[in-house]
Amino acid sequence: LGHFGKWLHNNVNPLVIEERGMFLVVGHEHEHAMKDKIFQTTSWHTYLHYFMLFNSTAPYNLLSRSPAFCFSGEKGGKCDLIQFVSSLTWASSQRDSVVVAYGVNDCEAKIARLSLNRVLESVQPLSLANKWAFEVVFGGGTCVQGVGQI
Repeated sequence: LGHFGKWLHNNVNPLVIEERGMFLVVGHEHEHAMKDKIFQTTSWHTYLHYFMLFNSTAPYNLLSRSPAFCFSGEKGGKCDLIQFVSSLTWASSQRDSVVVAYGVNDCEAKIARLSLNRVLESVQPLSLANKWAFEVVFGGGTCVQGVGQI
């Protein structure tokens, strides 16, 4: 379950982390009923994303999840009206970072490069997933910002 207590939707094909026996995915949820509790977005409609790790073998259990996050153009800034992650892939053959492609307001495409270690540090076992803040700053002055607990 996500920040709003709803089931998450998968956004991307799983990225296999073979040496760990895991799949990395990005899920999302969106909500407008709790708009007053989410201050990082510019609108009444809030898209929140999560990194999640699953076993790469049956029964494909969900192992951990990051706190909710959205993409902001500046540290501490607000997120766009609509954001939707559409792709997750390795940034290079070294497999030490990932590229996340996402749409903004259904009219722009953007990409973010994130260190795999930083992504893996952000995910927590499910019992702890909502207790941790999440903020990742990466190249180009863009920020991925966690929304914390309601």
